[in-house]
This record gives sequence, structure tokens and C-alpha cells, in this order.
Amino acid sequence: MTIWLETIDQKRLACREILSCEITAALDAACDSLRVWLHLPDAPGEVVRIQAEADGQLLFSGLTDRQTAQYDENGFRCFFYARSEAAVLVDNEAEPMTLYCPGTDSVLALTAAPFGFTSSLAPAALQVSFDVTKGMSLYAVLSEFYWAATGKDIWIDSEKCIHPAEPGALYSFAPDTVLQARAIINRAEPISTVDYKSDGDTAYSRHCKSLLAEEAGIRRTRKISLNGTPVWLRKNKAARWIQTAINGYMQAELTLKGLAPAQLCGRVELNSEPLGLSGTYAIQEINRRITQSGSVTELRLGKICNAKEMHYVDQ
Repeated sequence: MTIWLETIDQKRLACREILSCEITAALDAACDSLRVWLHLPDAPGEVVRIQAEADGQLLFSGLTDRQTAQYDENGFRCFFYARSEAAVLVDNEAEPMTLYCPGTDSVLALTAAPFGFTSSLAPAALQVSFDVTKGMSLYAVLSEFYWAATGKDIWIDSEKCIHPAEPGALYSFAPDTVLQARAIINRAEPISTVDYKSDGDTAYSRHCKSLLAEEAGIRRTRKISLNGTPVWLRKNKAARWIQTAINGYMQAELTLKGLAPAQLCGRVELNSEPLGLSGTYAIQEINRRITQSGSVTELRLGKICNAKEMHYVDQ
């Protein structure tokens, strides 16, 4: 594995003496992160960008947030923390405005395209206006628009390509590469009912219920106000709370030898009778850890479940 450091004076340094490195990508985080300790013979100066490559695969490319250095007779021991290129969309605030019947291309042109991002997002459009409010980041504008238009979230890969969060490639791992498998049931995650009110309501008289949670004997409610939310979007927002919570219900964790080729939203078919793991799972988080003694890849998987939402209003 090679770590590339790009300095403020545009020097590019290749570092292979890696003391430890951790690269994390997760669907619930806009940016990937990298934490790395390096041994360097000379002071690197101010580092602005970091890339991590292994076997021709770009594992990480991003912007340095923090670096530290200490020196002894053996040279420099340096630590770097960086976030992926998506950080530029998170860190820059959008100008408040109203977009009338926006489409995917026009929102990309407003947010991500000026920074060199590409996209595999499907063409979509809203037949109503979309408000960019004060404080929204460029990332929030793009992700909230795309969710409103398609019901899907987004994620950004190490090559600066924006993807819809939908089931992706199917991965299989040889049994001798699986160091550990773990089954997880998070009964604290699912929400059985979202009670909500909107403009003109005096009580939380509108409801979105998860029949899946109720069938599992889970009773957990949330009360939200959707005042100001467009009428056509209210049911979808309530359902989003339900489905997001269900995504954390039935999970699995795999620890694999080496730096496994995997991407977020990829699918994994599991069939472990002793652990009770069966069915199709989606990759929700990838954690790659490299030390001087070797490397492992940890995958957090969520079982693809239908929350079975039902909407109703009190009479």
C-alpha cells in the first residue's frame, strides 16, 4: 500500500512506511475518512491532500483536516486525518434560493459539477419548487433534492463519482478469507410509528406505521412536526424515518483478510445457519485497517428489509 502526500507547495511524496492506517466509508456519513501514522525521514511540510492506493485500487482521496509531527533520532513520526473529496460539498454553504421544477442535471450544475464531481444519478425532476434554505451545504442541497425526487439517498466514491444509494454489485468472499462473522439484532433501532402533524393540525393526528416492527413486538414512536413541508413530501418524510431505522435492525459484521474489493451499497448473500444469517444484505460501512503486521477489511452489513409502512389519519 502507498500513501501519497501532496504538499502546499505542490510536491507529491510517496510513503510506504505505514505504521497504521484506517480508512472508513459509511452510508450515514457524507465523507469517507482516513487516519494514518507514517514514519518519514524528513519533515513533509504542510500537506493539503492525501491518497491511498493498493494493488492499483484507489482506496481514498481527500483533503487534510489535521496533521501532527514528532521527531526523534529515527526521523519523523507523523499523523494525518483527512476527509474525502466530498468534504468540499459539506464545507461550502449554498446560496439561499428557490429552484423551480429542478432536475438532476441543474442541481448537479449548481452544487457538485463546479468541483469536478461526476455522477451516475438517474435523471429526475420535481414538478414543484425546491427551497434552498439558509445554512444548507451544497451536499445537503443535492442529497435532499435527490431524495425528494426519487426517494433515494446518495453516496460519493473515492473517484469523486456520485451514486444513488440503491442495491449495487453482488460480492462473494471465499470462506478462507473470512476471519470472523457476527450476527447483530438491534431491537433498539426500529421505530414502529411516526406520529406527525402539519400546517393547521393541533395534534399529531397523522401516522406512519411499520408493520414489520409491530410484528417483531417493537413499540417505539416518534413525534415530528412537518409544518412548512410540501404536502406531497409529508408522507415520504415520515416513511423515511421508519425505513432508516429499520436499516439498522438486522445486521451482520464480517472481518476479511486483506483489503477486500467492496463498495458501499454492494450486496452480500449470507447463509450461516449457526448464526441465523440468511438472505441479502447491503454494505453499510467499510473499514479498512492496515498495520505493519498486515491488513483487514471490516464490513457492516444491513439486511435488506421491507418496513411495510402504512399511513393513516385519526378520524
